[in-house]
Amino acid sequence: MSSLEHTIRRQKNFAFLIPILFLIQACGDRPVNSTSDYSQIALQVGDLMASIDETGGSSGTLGSMDRYFRNADSKLSTHLPVPSLIPSAWAESCVLAATFQPCSPLRTITRNFGGCTIGSSTLTGTVSLAWSGTGFGCSLTPATAELSTVTRKPEFTLTTRSGATLNVKLTTSAVFGQKLTYVSGSGSTAVFHFSSDGIRTTLKDATGFLVSDLTSQTSSDLIITGSSRVPRILSGGTLRIANNVNNVSCDFTPSAIAWSGTCNCPTSGSWSGTCSNGPSATLMLTGCGSAILTSGASSQSVNFDRCYGI
Repeated sequence: MSSLEHTIRRQKNFAFLIPILFLIQACGDRPVNSTSDYSQIALQVGDLMASIDETGGSSGTLGSMDRYFRNADSKLSTHLPVPSLIPSAWAESCVLAATFQPCSPLRTITRNFGGCTIGSSTLTGTVSLAWSGTGFGCSLTPATAELSTVTRKPEFTLTTRSGATLNVKLTTSAVFGQKLTYVSGSGSTAVFHFSSDGIRTTLKDATGFLVSDLTSQTSSDLIITGSSRVPRILSGGTLRIANNVNNVSCDFTPSAIAWSGTCNCPTSGSWSGTCSNGPSATLMLTGCGSAILTSGASSQSVNFDRCYGI
């Protein structure tokens, strides 16, 4: 078998992985300009919106990643050569064991996965939240806590029984990962800035072949108004998603993104985006975890793995 034939066969065998890549594989000379390409970028936008909610402390939901991991496991494991002998309902120890721990004296809470299971996959690593500034405990209150912050650091790996891996971690140059900073006001008029100095998401197949390598970070702070889900509005700032395989980057700006009381993700508003080698796109939120992506004359539905009804 030639090298080209081997590559084509490998890409076909792992086509089922595409929905969780958050961005296209974009190998060779393939342009990043179709609606399908943008849909992978849109999934990374959805991940960020869920992260904002998770960082919201008591105003958000700190244990909102279980469905995300179950969906990832399902997509990674669809074509395992031998079906799992353990029903997934019996194997999901992460649901019970990997919850966020109580606030520590150091003003941190950590979710330690510690090798727990989701379906046929094993989850290791942590997601930690840490508070700093003039507030008290694991909270950004009182309202006078000028420049108080909470940082979110995801450092985890999901490994399927076949050996495929999804890895999420800070980039080598990142210091804080994701940060929510209190600026002014209180209640519905409270203003926060959300920033990220680099989260890297990689996906490898069971042979170690790099299928996807993505980095998301803010090039300007995202502006959030409201100290709780209702009314929480995200508008302004820029999220940049870079494909480290082909050096294509895409910039997305939110407009009137609004949460409801029945979903951990926003349910209305829109994101406008442009890629360095493609046309503009619009991501219009239509409900809890759903959106319509439009690029040129093409439109398609998008569903966000980390969004769920409450």
